Amino acid sequence: MTIIKTNPQKLLLAFALIMDKNNGRFDYRAVALAYEELKSYIFAKSLAVLSKKRFFQILDFFYEKSSDERIKKMPKDKFFRRYFKYLIKKGILKISNASYSLTQNEIAIFIFNEDIVIVRELQAFNQIRNLL
Repeated sequence: MTIIKTNPQKLLLAFALIMDKNNGRFDYRAVALAYEELKSYIFAKSLAVLSKKRFFQILDFFYEKSSDERIKKMPKDKFFRRYFKYLIKKGILKISNASYSLTQNEIAIFIFNEDIVIVRELQAFNQIRNLL
């Protein structure tokens, strides 16, 4: 099992960047689409459960909506791998261990075999962490 920590706002903007057609400048359309697609997961009150199938459907949505020619020319499987490497390299996603504690403006993402659990609240994070 993997635990990833991130800032929800940075993660939202990173997904919006996939659809960006302004060459890295703020794109209101992309941010609005990203927020609409992700709000129930990364801005949940306490926790959200997301199947890996649904997660890949979301990634596919962003891939299809992209206005960036470099992304459109890239095969989907290659894009998915490069995108996660990019998120880790830029520090948007940070792989963590179970002893880590959440701060106020962070979310934790637990990756299990078939499901992804996104936790926003410290108490829920501690309960899940203690079960492991």
